[in-house]
Amino acid sequence: IAVPITGFIIMPAAILALILMPMGLEGFALDVMEWGTLWMLGIAHWVAGLEGAVIHVSQWSQVTFGCIVISVVLFLLWRGWMGKGFAVFILCFGLMLATFHPPYDVMVAGSGKLFGVRGTGGDLFVSSGRADKFTAENWMRLNGYGDAKPKTFRDVMSGMACDDDGCRGVVGGRNVTVAYTRKAFIEDCAWADVIVSGIPLPKRTCDSGAVVLDLYDFKYKGAHGIRLGEDVDVTSVRDETGVRPWTMKVRKPYNRHSDRTK
Repeated sequence: IAVPITGFIIMPAAILALILMPMGLEGFALDVMEWGTLWMLGIAHWVAGLEGAVIHVSQWSQVTFGCIVISVVLFLLWRGWMGKGFAVFILCFGLMLATFHPPYDVMVAGSGKLFGVRGTGGDLFVSSGRADKFTAENWMRLNGYGDAKPKTFRDVMSGMACDDDGCRGVVGGRNVTVAYTRKAFIEDCAWADVIVSGIPLPKRTCDSGAVVLDLYDFKYKGAHGIRLGEDVDVTSVRDETGVRPWTMKVRKPYNRHSDRTK
C-alpha cells in the first residue's frame, strides 16, 4: 500500500512543488505531499505494530551472511529453475549454519566498565544496570532479546556471587571471576579459569594458567567476547577487524597464552 502512495502521490507532488516554487504556488503540492507522507508513515507504524512483525534472533556468523549474499546473487542472475533451486539450497544451508553459531559466554565492553555473562538458563546478565547502557542495549540486540531491559548479576539466575571486590561464578562449565580490585584477582587466581577486570592487573603473579584480561587488553584491543567449554576461545574487536594504520599497537599481551587461547 505504501509503495503506490509513494509513486503516485508523494513523488509527483514533490516534482509539482519544485515546478511551482518559482511562482510561489507550491503550497497545494506540498500539502498533497504531506498528506501522502503521513499515510505512508501511518502504514509503516501499523505494520510494525502487528504481532510477529519483528522476530529477534541472535547474531549470525559471517558464513551465514556470505551464504545469504551468494544465494541472492545466484537467484537473480542464474536463469532456469535448477539454478534458482541451487540458490535456495545455499540460502537454507546458511540459515542452518546460523543455529550452530555459539554465542559468547562472557562479554566485556571496550571501556572495561561493563561485563556480561550467560546465566544458567542461557539469558544474558550484565554487571551493572547503569554503566555503558548503550553497550548493554547493543548486547541485548546482539543476543536476540530486542529492546528488553538487561538483567544484572544480582539476579539469582545469573549464577554470579558478588561482593565489593568482585563477582565469581560458573559460566559454561568454567570458573569465571570479574575482579573489581586486585584483592579479588589474588584470591581467585588459583580458582578461576577466566579472570576479567576493568583495572590493570599484575598478571605475572598469577601462574595458575587462567586466562587473564585487564584494562590494557580492552584499551588496545577493544571489546572482547569469550566462548567457554572444553576450550577457552577469546576474541577481540581487533581480532575481527585486523590492524589498521591508525590503530595503536598492543603494548601488553593477554598473558602467556595466545590471543585465541585454545
